[in-house]
Amino acid sequence: MNMQKSYIYVLAAWMCMLMLPGVSMAQADSKKHETIQVHFRQGSKTLDPKYMDNAEALEELAELLKPYVLDASKGKGRIHIMASASPEGSVATNNYLIEQRSQAIANWMGKRFNMELGYEFDFMGIDWAQLITLVETTPSVPARDQVLDILHNVPAEQRVSRLAALNDSTSYHWIYARLFPKMRYAAVRTQIWYASEITLTSPSPMYFEAEGGDGTITFQKNVEDMVVPTVTCASPWITDIVADGSKITYRVAPNAVTEARSGVIEIECYGKKHQVAVHQKAAQPVVAPEPEPEPEPEPVVEEPACKSDLYMSVSTNALYDLLLIPNIGAEIYLGKDWSLDANWHYAWWKTDKRHRYWRTYGGDLAIRKWFGKASKIKPLTGHHVGLYGQILTYDFEWGGRGYLADKWSWAAGIEYGYSLPIARRLNLDFNIGLGYHWGEYKEYLPIDNHYVWQATKNRQFFGPTKAEVSLVWLIGCDNYNRKKGGNE
Repeated sequence: MNMQKSYIYVLAAWMCMLMLPGVSMAQADSKKHETIQVHFRQGSKTLDPKYMDNAEALEELAELLKPYVLDASKGKGRIHIMASASPEGSVATNNYLIEQRSQAIANWMGKRFNMELGYEFDFMGIDWAQLITLVETTPSVPARDQVLDILHNVPAEQRVSRLAALNDSTSYHWIYARLFPKMRYAAVRTQIWYASEITLTSPSPMYFEAEGGDGTITFQKNVEDMVVPTVTCASPWITDIVADGSKITYRVAPNAVTEARSGVIEIECYGKKHQVAVHQKAAQPVVAPEPEPEPEPEPVVEEPACKSDLYMSVSTNALYDLLLIPNIGAEIYLGKDWSLDANWHYAWWKTDKRHRYWRTYGGDLAIRKWFGKASKIKPLTGHHVGLYGQILTYDFEWGGRGYLADKWSWAAGIEYGYSLPIARRLNLDFNIGLGYHWGEYKEYLPIDNHYVWQATKNRQFFGPTKAEVSLVWLIGCDNYNRKKGGNE
């Protein structure tokens, strides 16, 4: 197989956390860096700081890694190592050199910072795209137009021989001496994420006299954005609540009774909830000239409000679960019998010694229209139709011929489903989709501990591309089933 990929995912959990109940899609501040390339001599796996501009590149790489090392405890990060080889060697030799060069740069980073770092490896094989770019940007290449025609239009496995046959190998020897060295590299890219959050800076609890007054809750964000917190309060005597990007203001009504009262202001931002307690003193009793026993004031009974416009759910497709493909989905009600549904799956199982690969990841997005009697009683229940789009990659092999789609495959179509209430907060959703699927995949065979490419094919068909039997957990203050079937 011309391209072999091996991934070490140390940060996959963050995608699933975004879809957990009660957690919103929090914004994040992301630090991104340009790729740094370190070059190797022909046929060598040894990192030589004196070769080409490696000394300067390694120092730049060390500076690039400092934020990752310093900030890894605060957030989440990833170090991506890519490697390539020049095309004159055999497939087996190139794959071996690529793997060893990737490990060499990883060893250098670990030794430089004296700590274990998490890596994601991408063994690219021959970086033909870089060679095309080098030829396009180098006017002095002999017979450059003919060279570009070969690189663009001739299959990869025939390009070297075609270049060698061009103009008595003049162009090939020129490229071999001047451009091939730039293709023997290992490259590093880092990325760090910080979870967005707010910190309350005003005192809590807050105290008011019986006369009431205006109050202010202040907070700070660790990122600069336009997000405004959502503020709720069940106490009717706490009114005029207004929130902006730096503070929350409110008003406490005068207390006319001789009993103190307490309430809670709830603040939600970036998927986290904060509470501020508000206490107010009782009114002073009026002293009459001739005091008479006064009846005890009836206690004020406060019933917490439980009305919300939020209707959403999280789900898992049991059919995927049976196939050992972990997955999670989230759906939010948009109003007027419309909703938006998103799903993601990820499975990365492999047994190299037995040549068994069961790997796939991807997702789909659907816009749905709900109808029928049950949907009128409560959102996200009953019949629904929709339009959906899908993307996925895969690598399937079971000890023989394998099928690898290392580029995205796509599908789009229409769907129909029915969501059946089975418990107070639980529905069972049946869904089938009919659409058009297209994408490129490679066939390969495991031979002599290598994966040998056989053919590249296009898969195109029209038919069922989506099937779900999902357990759906309902989220929202008023989002629950009164009776099975969705009836009141």
